[in-house]
Amino acid sequence: MSDFFESLLRAVYVGATASTLIAATPAMSETRAIAVALAEPMIDWIAAKTEFLSYEHPNIMFVTAEWMALRLGQSSMMATPEALYGSATLTVYLLEEWSPANIRHQSILLHELVHHLQILNGAAVSCPAQYNRLAYQLQFEWLNEHGISEPFEFLGITPADVFVQSLCADPWGSLNDFWTSSSF
Repeated sequence: MSDFFESLLRAVYVGATASTLIAATPAMSETRAIAVALAEPMIDWIAAKTEFLSYEHPNIMFVTAEWMALRLGQSSMMATPEALYGSATLTVYLLEEWSPANIRHQSILLHELVHHLQILNGAAVSCPAQYNRLAYQLQFEWLNEHGISEPFEFLGITPADVFVQSLCADPWGSLNDFWTSSSF
């Protein structure tokens, strides 16, 4: 991780805020408390659906879309994800627009909590993107249990989106080496 990102994350934890990066308002404090209260039974639900041990909820932070894009090194032209899980800090980062009353937003929190338990339970994957497969599977199951019969449509994604987001960058080995080798 670059020095810039490390200092930015340190600033988050010592309470320093930059208004365009970190969302820190009294309303966010209340929303965070509700998110934490939601996280605890969600973690138990995830553990019951998997063989994962249940752990304490992760840190939960609310951030701006600009912070999220900066964290990912994205340009403003790219779609910003609605949440991230930081395994180094055991933190779920949710966009400041996240609402505990919104079932879609609740399912996004659940998705990130799956990542939290995957990391703490040492889930074996070939690459970090493969964590998404189980996270989406459980997110869809949770949505079904909460009355959403068409989770892809509800979340505005397709099966192809899930497939691509769960795919290692180069699942067949180093294609670049193959195409640039002198023997080709």
